[in-house]
Amino acid sequence: MPVGIVLLLSALVVLALILRYDMFERERAWAVALALLLGAGLMAVAGWTSGRQIALIGHPSVLNIASAAAIHEEAAKMLVVLVMVVLLGQGDDPMDGLIYGSLGGLGAAIEESLTIWHTTGFSSIGAGQEPVRLLGHAVMGGLGGFGIGALLRRRWALAGAGVGLAVLLHFAWDMHALGAPDAGRPQLASAARAIAIMITGLGLYAAAVVVAARWSRDRFAPGSPIPLLTRWRRKPRPRT
Repeated sequence: MPVGIVLLLSALVVLALILRYDMFERERAWAVALALLLGAGLMAVAGWTSGRQIALIGHPSVLNIASAAAIHEEAAKMLVVLVMVVLLGQGDDPMDGLIYGSLGGLGAAIEESLTIWHTTGFSSIGAGQEPVRLLGHAVMGGLGGFGIGALLRRRWALAGAGVGLAVLLHFAWDMHALGAPDAGRPQLASAARAIAIMITGLGLYAAAVVVAARWSRDRFAPGSPIPLLTRWRRKPRPRT
């Protein structure tokens, strides 16, 4: 099943990219797995709650669907971060919020793909959609998780920016995905809009990674370089 293979390979690649940023203190394997499972489970809950909201509104417009999905799904990913960092005490690294938010987003994306497979079959999905879906949810979850991490450290402006941008990017993407094509040159305009949203999201995510990495470096290895591009990890310390 080609799309299933693409989904699996894309998930592994995105997972590797997320763990690449865990440079100064390695997350435990069970915590990584649990964050993925929580992201998938809470995504299913978010799908139900957003559907209930639309039903209560009684007007399933593109605007209402996009706003409900953005709020409920990003809240679900942020809840993953709160469970991992606050309830389970896995938040001693300033990068943890971003990592767990990204993992929650990846789990959410996998659940969304499997739900579409279950309801309509993979034949209705283009293989090229899977990497975009997985990376997009991971990026948005990471931004929201970064915001939660900043909030716990009383970095109010960065907290508001991370959470707000995660919801805004999700809303913009859903408006693009659900909206009607532009008149005139629909394919070109639609592609340009999609690329602009993706580039914006990746740029914001990269900025959040740099800030979080500096916080981690200042805590665990003051004065050392940040090995984002030089090696997989710099002397990771196991949790005690």
